[in-house]
Amino acid sequence: MTTIENRPDVVENPYLEGYLAPVDTEITVEAADLEVTGSIPGHLDGRYLRNGSNPRQPTGHWFTGDGMIHGVRIEGGRAKWYRNRWVRTDSFVDPFPLYGPDGTRNLRSSVANTHVVNHAGRTLALVESSLPYEITNDLETIGAFDFGGKLVDSMTAHPKICPTTGELHFFGYGNLFQPHVTYHRVDADGNLTVNRPLEVKALTMMHDFAMTSEHVIFMDLPIVFDLDIAINGKGDMPYRWDDNYGARFGVLRRDDPFGEVRWFEIEPCYVFHVATAYEDGNRITVQG
Repeated sequence: MTTIENRPDVVENPYLEGYLAPVDTEITVEAADLEVTGSIPGHLDGRYLRNGSNPRQPTGHWFTGDGMIHGVRIEGGRAKWYRNRWVRTDSFVDPFPLYGPDGTRNLRSSVANTHVVNHAGRTLALVESSLPYEITNDLETIGAFDFGGKLVDSMTAHPKICPTTGELHFFGYGNLFQPHVTYHRVDADGNLTVNRPLEVKALTMMHDFAMTSEHVIFMDLPIVFDLDIAINGKGDMPYRWDDNYGARFGVLRRDDPFGEVRWFEIEPCYVFHVATAYEDGNRITVQG
């Protein structure tokens, strides 16, 4: 059991109280001490994992807390263990900035607090500003993962795995310089096979995207990076709505990943998460 002893008992911060209060202890509970209400189907065999922001400091916004993975191991109709672990990124103990003085990024600066995904035998903790961090089956952190040096970009926290091909599709954004956004694809064996820049005119907050059986859909929307806020915003998110930016969807054929991206102008809006996307003849529907 590990406890981080740097939080006072009483925290005067609405983002760190009640149901948002952080968990300050890492624990492991074995099967004998786990109470199960009802029954667990015997055919289930694996781990149920969730990731979320879990701040270790009494100040700041809940959104920026370090990632904590919670997991239950299920096998033979039983819950064999529960455990929770912080994702111990390279910046976990001694934080360092994501952007250097020259505008370049250190992709190992991470809180890895948004999502967790398993692909090609690796489990990755994700936050969209940085490289993914690999964790073991027991939720211990291995380290930053860059697909054998082929990924020199961040990885969205919302990648998509194709149920037919087993491919992992994702993008990275956050470069202050062109290209601001790059599309990536990993085959079913874990090999990064596609790094393809996208033409967007500014650094937008492209949090999510959509995928259908034949297309990948990107959302170029008017939440845009603001350098002044980044420099003087005292920790505020450095993105703001821009009335003049416009909004559009970009559609790319999956069978031609380096081909043309067709851009379609839409009414200005912002879509944080995509619920589903599908094709019906010549029509593509995206629901957020």
